[in-house]
Amino acid sequence: MTILDVVSRFTRRYQEQVAGLVGVAERYPVGQAWIAGAAGGAAYRRVLEELNAASVPILAAQPGAGLDLGGGARLEVLASGEHGAALLLTHGRARVLLAPGADPAMVEAVAQDAGLAGLTALLLPDGGYAAVNPTDWLQRLAPGLVLISVAAGNDRGLPSPAVVSWLQGRSVLRTDRDGWIELISDGRQLWVQAERAPVSPPP
Repeated sequence: MTILDVVSRFTRRYQEQVAGLVGVAERYPVGQAWIAGAAGGAAYRRVLEELNAASVPILAAQPGAGLDLGGGARLEVLASGEHGAALLLTHGRARVLLAPGADPAMVEAVAQDAGLAGLTALLLPDGGYAAVNPTDWLQRLAPGLVLISVAAGNDRGLPSPAVVSWLQGRSVLRTDRDGWIELISDGRQLWVQAERAPVSPPP
């Protein structure tokens, strides 16, 4: 696989993720929007139009930026790139890394943070694509629960067989198989609900 193939896959996945945000500002009250990644595409423009119409402040997701979510919960931007950002959500003992748009350079940078070892949960980059989910990255983070956001029957064969093999015997939830996934925490314990496969891993 060439570097052009990798870039093409990332660009396509990024556009799919942005398209999934269309209508969010109409359905939910949005207090603030963080944007990472390169601008472009009809879906991107439509999301911006909806946010502007709702008078939602739009900020660039810069590394180090943080947001107090209330109740002791905080969201922090760990890294940002052309296809999205890596976000760390903390609430007491619960630590969830959300990195759906991470590219190889971002994954390597985040993996160097020793403080992330033993995550409560990890949303894998790019639907479990092997090029951005190397074994050493997964081993360093050692998440208690792995989440994979991927469309059923996707034509990219995601998640990659190598990633699926590594995840054998671990707690994994996938949107293509389990439907919607909800994590609930009081800062001490974590409860997990899924549309088709309720799971409750140890805190």
